[in-house]
Amino acid sequence: MIRQEMNKQFFALSCAEEMLLGIPKTQEAEKRAMELLKTAGLDAWAEFPPYFLSGGQKRFLLILCLMMQTPDIMIMDEPFNSLDRRNRKQLVQLLTAYQKQTGVCYLLSDQTNEYFEEMTDEKIILEKTG
Repeated sequence: MIRQEMNKQFFALSCAEEMLLGIPKTQEAEKRAMELLKTAGLDAWAEFPPYFLSGGQKRFLLILCLMMQTPDIMIMDEPFNSLDRRNRKQLVQLLTAYQKQTGVCYLLSDQTNEYFEEMTDEKIILEKTG
């Protein structure tokens, strides 16, 4: 699960260590973590603390950390928050590819559905009335 408040979700001293939290530290896991960091353009930040990243980079790191856990369901609250248009598109591509690869189910909430169209089979829209 990824919440809106990103800084409260980091525990490790480096981005690479953050990716491996809760996972046995094997060479295969370390290689996978670096590959995921590279797909998001974060490989240069692997040895830096997550707090050095921009808001959008932190968002990507949290999603990558969740992918490392290989969950059946990923719950994300406003996953496109803090991302510009280019990075939102990159995130949609990453999530779509990951879903095709693993069959993961996404449960997403956002204030707009602009970016969900290409990655959802079903959606529920709740609107505030009154």
